[in-house]
Amino acid sequence: MSQYDKNQMKLHQLDLALSNLYTLVISANYTQNIYSVLASKVPDLPISESCTNFIKFASNYFNSCHPEDLQNYPLICDFDSLIEHLQNNKGVYNFEVRFEVLPSVYNWFEGTYFIVDNSENDDLILLLLFKDINDKKVIEENLRDAFKATEIAAKAKTGFLSRMSQDFRTPINLIVSMIDIAKKNIEDKEKVMDCLIKMDISSRYLFQMIDNVLDMSQIEAGKFNIDNRPFSIINTLEEIKHTYEEQAISKDIIFDVLIHNHGLNNVIGDAFRLKQIVKSLISNSFRYVPTKGNVTVELLLNKVLYNRAFFSIIVENDGPPLDESQIERLFFPFETGNMSTQIYSSKGLGLGLSICKNTVELLGGTITASNKPCDSGVKFEVEIAFELDENNVPNNIEQLSDAAFIRFPKTHILVAEDDPENFEIIKALLENRNITVDLAINGIEAIKAFENSDPGYYNVILMNIDLPLMSGIDAASAIRNSFHENGSTIPIIAMTVDVLEQNIMLALQAGMNDHILKPIDVNRLFLTLNNYI
Repeated sequence: MSQYDKNQMKLHQLDLALSNLYTLVISANYTQNIYSVLASKVPDLPISESCTNFIKFASNYFNSCHPEDLQNYPLICDFDSLIEHLQNNKGVYNFEVRFEVLPSVYNWFEGTYFIVDNSENDDLILLLLFKDINDKKVIEENLRDAFKATEIAAKAKTGFLSRMSQDFRTPINLIVSMIDIAKKNIEDKEKVMDCLIKMDISSRYLFQMIDNVLDMSQIEAGKFNIDNRPFSIINTLEEIKHTYEEQAISKDIIFDVLIHNHGLNNVIGDAFRLKQIVKSLISNSFRYVPTKGNVTVELLLNKVLYNRAFFSIIVENDGPPLDESQIERLFFPFETGNMSTQIYSSKGLGLGLSICKNTVELLGGTITASNKPCDSGVKFEVEIAFELDENNVPNNIEQLSDAAFIRFPKTHILVAEDDPENFEIIKALLENRNITVDLAINGIEAIKAFENSDPGYYNVILMNIDLPLMSGIDAASAIRNSFHENGSTIPIIAMTVDVLEQNIMLALQAGMNDHILKPIDVNRLFLTLNNYI
């Protein structure tokens, strides 16, 4: 092999190494303002030799660099200053920048500039190396976030241990003090009884804290057992009401439990865990609500579907509102909310709401916290489903639901109705439940309104079958065959005065999901909507 061939092989091996190691390698003759792309994994920048106008190329290419990085590393494309810097410092220029790889999408790159020795002439040769380090940066960012989260959790846990020490000592000290007082006043029955009552209250509080710690450890260890058996959900709520009535009187709090007579009582589930959830929310509300304040518990039956009853349990209080950061962290373990507010003077371990959330999720439900309108208090809402007890199913099971109390948050319905009076009736019924209503007076308008809407804008379409210009059945069929993202999935409910089974079948075949008869029955309307929203 000749020396030339050996040199060519070395160059080829060097090219392979550069290509594997770097995303982009550019050699620039700054004196003659020309450049070559020696290695490239950039789709729109292929390998090339002796390209002209390096300064213009570099200026255009570096326009895709993030503005913040250009400020931090001004020498990236200021080559006169760069060369002066390199010559004075006799070194390399290293930097990390973000380049726009897609519209508004930036990836991290590591850049290295240095001057190459030129033995042939006095031309100044620059070598520009770029390496894709985006994966490395993402890992670093994730590690920083994880470290920050661990740090926050550690601080919360330290605060928890401090509070636990204090909170355990307080009732123990009280019990010890009451024992001493009782001993000194053993002949005074009234005094001894008062001491016994205070000891009983303190011991119960102590047991509650111990139970919380044990429950949390069981949850973290995955040993939290669920015991499903038949129980009366109404009786369970009534028992909870009786438990807190005396405490509400002593704290001068207006307390009530609202249970609507929906006719469904017997379900299968874990009554003990349900009590834990509701008691935790009530206790939390009692802790923070002011004197003369209100705490209300409400049980709603949302729907009955596939042998399961779906309930909402709402606990509202008119204590101080929470800010967004508090709501986000409210269910974290070891958190206790905003203790700077004077009303939040009764501190706890910060485990109650975390256990509550974990218990709800273990039962297959969800829990949310929000501020009441006008920041008039805090609202907790638990949504949970229980299996029906087959031995105690009411005869009218399909009609069961608190239709008068069903809520439809942020709901938008398109009503296709040509009769103004009928539309006004439907609109009034829907708007009374805070539902936003749009009108289409014929089938063509209904199609246009839906196709021009953003995905997810409408939750349901109420479609009169007998519409002018295009019937409701044809309009439903057109919507189902449209290119709209929700065309095949949006619930379409037929409205008809016709009870003929043949016409109802035509509506279903056209893609409608359900039907309701005119004149509109309020309960039937909201029960039907509740099945699809």
